[in-house]
Order: sequence, then C-alpha cells, then structure tokens
Amino acid sequence: MALHPNAVIGNRATIYHRVTIGGYSHDKMNVPTIGDDVYFGVGSTVLGRVKIGDGTRVGAGAILVGDITIGANARIGAGAVVDHDIPARL
Repeated sequence: MALHPNAVIGNRATIYHRVTIGGYSHDKMNVPTIGDDVYFGVGSTVLGRVKIGDGTRVGAGAILVGDITIGANARIGAGAVVDHDIPARL
C-alpha cells in the first residue's frame, strides 16, 4: 500500500494490499479526499484531486485519476479506468 502523506482518508476505510492513493506532488491541493466507509479492492489506484464520497466501493485493479468527484455509495467496477465524475448512487 502506498499513501500520499497529505491524502485525507475518512473513518473505517478498507484498503487492501497493492492499493495506491497518491497525488501529483507534495501540494495538499492535488491529493485524494476519501469519505467514510470507502472500500478499495486489491491493486486499485487513486491519483490526483479525486474526491470520493461516503460508502463508495472501488473494485480490484480500478484506476481513478484526475480532478474528479465520485458520488456517495457509487460502485466502480474491477479494472475500470475513471477520469470523469460519477454521480451518487441513491
């Protein structure tokens, strides 16, 4: 697991092995912000100013990159590459 020192990670996040949560630099503005109860499958990657809502599930090997927002309770499939906003799942 690789975590950027400035990334913000909410409570009760489940982060499996080979997960990368990083930014483009040591700038606090270009790092992920992760909500509560977020699940990261094996080998998933989050890079950049990604905002992940509470209760989101990120499948194994998925890649989230850029200045994007993933809504609360969203489901990101295994192996997906996401470079655009995903709405909340109600």
